[in-house]
Amino acid sequence: MNRRIWLWLKDLQGKTREVFDVNGVTVTVPRDADGDLRYVLEKGRPYEAAESYLISKYLPVGSNVVELGGCMGVISAVIRNQIGPDARHIVVEARHDLAKLVTVNATRNAHPDKVQVVEAAIDYSGAETVSFSVGRNAHVGRVSAQGGKGSITVPATTLSAVSAPLDGEKFALVCDIEGAETDLIAKENSIFEQVDLAIIELHPKQYATGQQAIDEMVSGLAAQGLRCVEQVENVVCFRRD
Repeated sequence: MNRRIWLWLKDLQGKTREVFDVNGVTVTVPRDADGDLRYVLEKGRPYEAAESYLISKYLPVGSNVVELGGCMGVISAVIRNQIGPDARHIVVEARHDLAKLVTVNATRNAHPDKVQVVEAAIDYSGAETVSFSVGRNAHVGRVSAQGGKGSITVPATTLSAVSAPLDGEKFALVCDIEGAETDLIAKENSIFEQVDLAIIELHPKQYATGQQAIDEMVSGLAAQGLRCVEQVENVVCFRRD
C-alpha cells in the first residue's frame, strides 16, 4: 500500500516516467502498468539483475532466442540488445495486457519480422486452454490447476510448438515460468537438441519435491548435453559441452 501511495503522489506531481534505462537498455513501462515494477524502476533498484548478467555474459551475438515468460518485456529488451537486430526472438507471455507491452520492448532495435510474441502459457497437460493465476503482480502469474478468483483462461502451448518456426535452427532458451520448468524439462525431448544455451530461473517454493525436483532438472539437461556453468541466486545458466 505504501508503494501505491508513493506512486500516486509522484503521478500527481507529474514526476513519474514511462521510459526507463534498466540494465543498460531502454524499456517502456506505462503509468497504468504493474505498480510493484514501476516502484522498483522509479527508485532505480535492481530488476532481474541475475538474468541480465547471465544473458550479457553467455548469450552470443546473433543467437536465435526463445523466451518463455516475457512479463513486461524488460528481459526481452536485454536479449535484443545482446543478440543484435537480425536474430530471431520468440517470446511467450500468457497475459494479453503484458504481451502488448512485451511487443513494444522486444521489437525496439529489432529488424522487422524478427520478433514473434505468442500469447499462451507453457503447459504439458495436453489441454488446449489452461487456467492461469494472475497473482499479486506481473511477476508471479502461473498455470494453476485450481483456477478460482484472479484466474484467467489462456491458450496452452509447448516449447516444441513455439520453436517450430525456427525450422530446426539452433537457439538459446531463456525461461522464467514460475515452476512450470519442471514439466518443460521432463517432457520435452528432442527439442533440446536445438538448444545450445539455457538460462532458467528456478522456483524452489513451487516444487513439491524440493531439491529432488532441481536435481532431476539438472540431470535431465545433462542428459541432453547441457551442463551448469554458473548460477546467480535462483537463475542458472546451462551450456552445451
